Amino acid sequence: MKTIKNYFLFVSTFIISILPAIAQEETTDQSKFPVLNGPYLGQITPRMKAEIFAQEILVSKGAHTNIVFSLEGKEAYWSQNGILFSKLENGKWITPQLLPFSKKEYSDDAPFLSPDGKRLFFTSKRPTTNSDLSRKENIWVVDLTDEGWSEARLLPPIVNNMFQHWQVSVDMNRNLYFGHRLDKDSDKDIYLSKYINGEFQKPEKLGEMINSELGEINPFISPNGDYLIFSRIKDGIIFDGGLFISFRLSNDTWSEAKPLKQYLKFRFGGNCAIVTQESKYLFFLDSFKGEWERYWVSAKFLKELKPLELKNK
Repeated sequence: MKTIKNYFLFVSTFIISILPAIAQEETTDQSKFPVLNGPYLGQITPRMKAEIFAQEILVSKGAHTNIVFSLEGKEAYWSQNGILFSKLENGKWITPQLLPFSKKEYSDDAPFLSPDGKRLFFTSKRPTTNSDLSRKENIWVVDLTDEGWSEARLLPPIVNNMFQHWQVSVDMNRNLYFGHRLDKDSDKDIYLSKYINGEFQKPEKLGEMINSELGEINPFISPNGDYLIFSRIKDGIIFDGGLFISFRLSNDTWSEAKPLKQYLKFRFGGNCAIVTQESKYLFFLDSFKGEWERYWVSAKFLKELKPLELKNK
């Protein structure tokens, strides 16, 4: 537990050069990779109790960000010394491979697949120009096509001039949600950059139903933008169970954020939530033996949390 607390205190100081303790080498030999059949890396699907996801397959010493799957769980992307990829092919999952645009030295992290499956957003400290030595963390995107992956593209300055770290999320309209800190002494808040007429707009800070006097980080926006799950922190440490959810109301405002701790029974505090694209499963990070691990659980309970005015529609 002390390891987790110290980690978040480190984050809160803005030393963004920290790397997650996941030094395990990728498996490139198919004979050493287990035979996995079925969607979601062939794992036994959870019900209403959260369970660790594929602990021995993905990483040996904790996880820094979550795993994201394509529709129906047949392709997977996650970060581990770069961004790795695997897919269900001819009935079994192929050996994880480093994506061609990703390099270990760039600290590529936090992949997020757009709802249409056509773009993969991620964060990286790679140089933005030949002379850039800043190691600033920026948001990048690649296109996913039948021919393969495009070259990585830097999102425009209107987004990347702001400081962001960790998980980003986009809805089906490519509206971008991310965490931002105004200065080194302030907590993070969640911002939205709307995508209008093919361009990202000036990021807007979300209202007080989501952003509080504490800190809010690592948003997940549902594909159609009707709910937002995020982590809440205090002094750099996960606060009061970690994950909260807010629903978009009919007047385009947000409902008061509700904690998810009573539904997910966190060991320490939830973080980095992602709901699968068909809304079946909720993935999140929680502590296990002092390290972050990926957990998953049935996402059915999220419907029960809708405000009354949305349930009656």
